[in-house]
Amino acid sequence: MQAEHYYYKGDFEQAEISIYKAKYIAEEQRQWAIILCAIFLQMRLAFIKGDLPSVMDLLQQMNANVKQYGSAVFAYTANLCEGFIYSGMKQNRKIPDWITTGRLQESGLPFPSYGFFNIVYGKTLLLAGEYLKLIGISEQFIAAAEAFPNLLGAVYTHIYTAAAHYHLKHDEEALFSLKQGIDIAAADQLVMPFVENGKFILPVLILLEKEEAYTAFVRSVRKLYGQVNENVKGMTGRLEKDGLKAHLTDREREIAKLVIDGLS
Repeated sequence: MQAEHYYYKGDFEQAEISIYKAKYIAEEQRQWAIILCAIFLQMRLAFIKGDLPSVMDLLQQMNANVKQYGSAVFAYTANLCEGFIYSGMKQNRKIPDWITTGRLQESGLPFPSYGFFNIVYGKTLLLAGEYLKLIGISEQFIAAAEAFPNLLGAVYTHIYTAAAHYHLKHDEEALFSLKQGIDIAAADQLVMPFVENGKFILPVLILLEKEEAYTAFVRSVRKLYGQVNENVKGMTGRLEKDGLKAHLTDREREIAKLVIDGLS
């Protein structure tokens, strides 16, 4: 939790230090759920650094742990982690169908997981350009987030809604939605949800920066977004340039070669 706190504030060095502490203790105690949390956060850190090989290695490591030690619920949770990463790479086709089509009930995940599911599902709707659907079901996302409350679930939903409104040229609604997200996040300086989605909301952030109450927070977001975006652009650019080969696992590449050789 400490590592995630540092991550969301944009203090990546302290986040990484805390991850190593947590992972070392969890591995000693064979606490597989905590280990999965640590691996997922390591993936996100590798992602914002633009380190594609580390991202893919950590994905394989997570799935290997789930296969060896996890339950069915762990497997669905790992799907969500994959979905989060692949949506950041604009690789929607790599995200399991039960996520992209919103079939949450199939997973058997407990209600406390719904907030995280909605973070991933909402991003897939945004990438697919389903803006009206996203706005239409955003109230259900907020209701699920507020039950505990899961404030991160609410922050991401407000960001997605702002992006959807902006693309539909609803400027006032976009500003209102983004203000709602910042009003929750600003007290703890949780900038990363906005940085992760900067490409979708940058024009709205620029407008909002002119309002004194939001100036300092928006400037922090834009500064960090500039740094992170360069790394991510380089990584996604390599994906597009190298094509499918760049993000296949070793085993997938091996199978592709066997197919090329004429095997079934």
